[in-house]
Amino acid sequence: APLLPQRSRANATHALAGRTAELRRGHAHPLTARRGAQVLLAVKQAIKERGGAATASAHAAALMGSLSQAQDEETTAAVVYVLSHALGALPLNVLRAKFAPLADLVAATVERHPGSAAVARHGLQCAYVAIGAQEGAAWKTPQMARLVELTLAHAIDPRPKVRRAAQQNLVEFMGGEGDAGAAARGVLEARLVALCTSTFKACTSADAASSQQLLGMLCDVAPRLSRKALASVVAQVLKLLASASDRTMLAQLLSVLEALVAPEGDAGPGRGTVDQPVALPAATIAKAR
Repeated sequence: APLLPQRSRANATHALAGRTAELRRGHAHPLTARRGAQVLLAVKQAIKERGGAATASAHAAALMGSLSQAQDEETTAAVVYVLSHALGALPLNVLRAKFAPLADLVAATVERHPGSAAVARHGLQCAYVAIGAQEGAAWKTPQMARLVELTLAHAIDPRPKVRRAAQQNLVEFMGGEGDAGAAARGVLEARLVALCTSTFKACTSADAASSQQLLGMLCDVAPRLSRKALASVVAQVLKLLASASDRTMLAQLLSVLEALVAPEGDAGPGRGTVDQPVALPAATIAKAR
């Protein structure tokens, strides 16, 4: 079974034709709408000239071929944007068969344009669709590791829309069910603990933004963490609390700790059985007040 429930996959021709109409009506950023419509129409024309059928697979293949070539940032953002929609119309077997080249291409494209929030945001959407279609075995591949690192790096990105997209992806991946969900949590928990360790260790009073951004996400993933991962994260947050002095930061840390030690009844699919309640030290609570 796939990691995430699949949205209904409409006929590719109708779905992409509808996307063209939406782009023309300006339902996206004006520049994205104009470039996106141009890209989609160019792809359709190229498929037609080759005598091929306008299937979702044909659109995705043409768009991936375009991304493999050197392009300016605006064009790349438009191509990735349209690709994110084309991927949603692909059947599961195609997304699985093409996962390795797709993952490498998406990661390389985002890495090639580090200053583009649009490329990052649409690239994360491509990664979301690709990862969501995979079964548990895919979480052992180097391509999955690359997309996970890409998503984690953007989860503490200073750009709000990019950070929000990455964090939402991680929360959904952590909530996956079945074998794929268990595999996802096994990988993501270890990486989240490592990210907390490195980010919180580098936190200073003058540069606490990354830590604050990561703390915000921890509240959302807390119900999905295993007991072992939860204990590690709590330990890291307590270390950060011990060195914090800013009252806003202290209040945020206390809020996060309360979410992390939520009662067993609030646990999600990944949370192990809570044998004993986890209590916050009195000194910890007093310091944050």
